[in-house]
Amino acid sequence: MMTNDLHRFHIPVMGTGFTVDTPVKIAKYGIHSVVSMGDDRLAERMRKAHAEEHGLSFAPILESDPDCRAKRFTAYLDQMQDIVDTQMEALLALPLEPGSDLWRCFQLLPEGPARMAFMRWQNEPASARKQVLERRLRESLHAGRIDVNIMTKVDRTVTHQGVSLPVDGSDALAGLRGFANSRVRGSVVFSAGMNPRLYGLLGRLDAFQPRPDGVLEKEVIMKVSDYRSAEIQGRYLAKKGVWISEFRMESGLNCGGHAFATDGILMGPILEEFRSKRQELHASLRAVWMAAQASRGMPTLEPQAARLTAQGGLGTYDEAVLLQEAFGVDATGWGSPFLLVKEATICDDEHRQLLAEAGENEIRLSRSSPLGLPFWLLTTSASERQRLRRIAEGKPGSPCPHSYLVYNTEFPGNPQCVSSASYQSAKLKQLDSNGELNDAERSAAKAEVVEKACICWELSGSALKQVAPKAAPPTTVCAGPNIAWFDRELSLDEMIDHIYGRIDLLKNKARPHFFVNEMKLYVDYLKEEIRRTRLKLTNHPPAYFETYKANLLEGVAFYRQRIKNRLRNGRESFENGLQSLVEELEAITLPVPAMA
Repeated sequence: MMTNDLHRFHIPVMGTGFTVDTPVKIAKYGIHSVVSMGDDRLAERMRKAHAEEHGLSFAPILESDPDCRAKRFTAYLDQMQDIVDTQMEALLALPLEPGSDLWRCFQLLPEGPARMAFMRWQNEPASARKQVLERRLRESLHAGRIDVNIMTKVDRTVTHQGVSLPVDGSDALAGLRGFANSRVRGSVVFSAGMNPRLYGLLGRLDAFQPRPDGVLEKEVIMKVSDYRSAEIQGRYLAKKGVWISEFRMESGLNCGGHAFATDGILMGPILEEFRSKRQELHASLRAVWMAAQASRGMPTLEPQAARLTAQGGLGTYDEAVLLQEAFGVDATGWGSPFLLVKEATICDDEHRQLLAEAGENEIRLSRSSPLGLPFWLLTTSASERQRLRRIAEGKPGSPCPHSYLVYNTEFPGNPQCVSSASYQSAKLKQLDSNGELNDAERSAAKAEVVEKACICWELSGSALKQVAPKAAPPTTVCAGPNIAWFDRELSLDEMIDHIYGRIDLLKNKARPHFFVNEMKLYVDYLKEEIRRTRLKLTNHPPAYFETYKANLLEGVAFYRQRIKNRLRNGRESFENGLQSLVEELEAITLPVPAMA
């Protein structure tokens, strides 16, 4: 099994474009990062750009080529792995002296065995022993993984012309095959819930089966928002002979990109369930997996226990340590702040400055995603400015150049994306003629229609500005609310030093603890869902709101009993924040059942 013995954090996927070539930027320092398998056109453009930059051969894979989507992803991933391998060779050939990239590599490490070995080498006088220590230091280095992300529900089976894609040729399955066929030594991260067709293919791919020595060429990471999801999906895949190497728990709301809100169950109680049932989960999945392997005639090797990582809203070293010490989390994910790190992500200068200037009011949980999920949005982005301008001109909606999200069949003809101008025009006319809605309901429904934006294209805006400016759309930025407290461009060294507590970028900033901030987001979400229910935009029953409120109060009790006294500092502000939110929650009037 692959392990991470160099760093205690990873950089999650951010949109289709922001981390599209992050491995080429930072994998040589031993840092894992995640690339989206969403936009094969972008991958092809990036492959061409890197070929030109690094003097590599490039043969285009055309839209007309059979299975072009999978082939494009394979070619791009192979290219990135080759570049990273070359970078590692060059890195290890450097002298170990101040100012070299090799020296920097060790300087970035967290406290631990590798950094301690580096310190011992520095203190050792020139001798044969020092040479041996240096050789061991070099041997301890390895590149970070090139992981990929597949949103399981983004799995178009029909093109916008209504043409059915071939078997195993749907978007998610093609992305998975592209990764499986690549030379990349990494993991696939599944997010957004179950996809039986996708998981069925996974069970048939040899790349995800252990070799006779027990090593997995490719691993599976399951991103989940609660323990039950981990248990269900883990068992489903184990029956197909697929072992999950890592469960990546993400806050339902305190994250970037799409939000998958739980029913008011907070991150702390969810992680506690993982902690208390971790051995039970391993034993259960192990039994199912080994039985499946035996029935398939595969060697019944002993699987390693799945790693547990967590991400969503982390902002300080103390918060990361709390997750590791209180819940046994093996590593943490740090996303949105890395949008301010030019050395790690692609974000154009305009939007990096807008992110640095953004406060809590400029980061909004919107309804702009065509997937129908809440979506974190930088409201000052070029994409949002254009969306509002189109509405003002009486021409709402976007062009649909990629058609990745053409799922809606509400109107006659081929499937449409709900962000497209054609769909929004038809939907607005339909709402105008709906006599069952009152004025407030109609106005709210129309506002949600025109709020949808073309994220599958516009999330690649910054990347396309870099490699194909003429093809670049206005940029959408999917940063999470935690970005509000980071207010300037950062170097990679600064960001990593902050993660490991060597510096504090948020010193003297009135930022609430991330557990408190998550609860605030859930209270705000409750208010919004009550509003939407009253306007008939959703149809949650009254019992949903009662359960939601009860879960939040149970979370507060858990934090007071199990977490508050573990905090290294800020206990009073932690308690005050919780109490203020409890009072706000109690003041909310919940919907009641209608009279019979």
